[in-house]
Amino acid sequence: MDVGLRSMSFRNIILLCNSFFDLIPSSTAPILHTCLLLASLTLPEMDATNVEFDPTTLYSNKAAEKASIINLVVANAPPGAARAVVVNGWHTSRSDRRNHCTVDFYDAANNPMGRKHIV
Repeated sequence: MDVGLRSMSFRNIILLCNSFFDLIPSSTAPILHTCLLLASLTLPEMDATNVEFDPTTLYSNKAAEKASIINLVVANAPPGAARAVVVNGWHTSRSDRRNHCTVDFYDAANNPMGRKHIV
């Protein structure tokens, strides 16, 4: 039975679960397990297929370096990130003297989640 739970936000699923707890005995562990399982379905997982480069030609001739950056992006993705765009390759800047890549993260609804320097 598909009731659209995958499209619900994590917060709304938790609120739904909390409403169940008001209606049933607290000793009903299977309900808690089901609620947590449903909540986990809404959390997008960041993986290598969700990392893009802008421009798309960035590191196109350096496959090993590109793969290394992708792995770092996935490992450093904030919770809830579904997609990432590497907007600047390895560099230093006045604001961050470390050698880093600049990455924009987006949630499953394509809302910006912020920019991070990946080192």
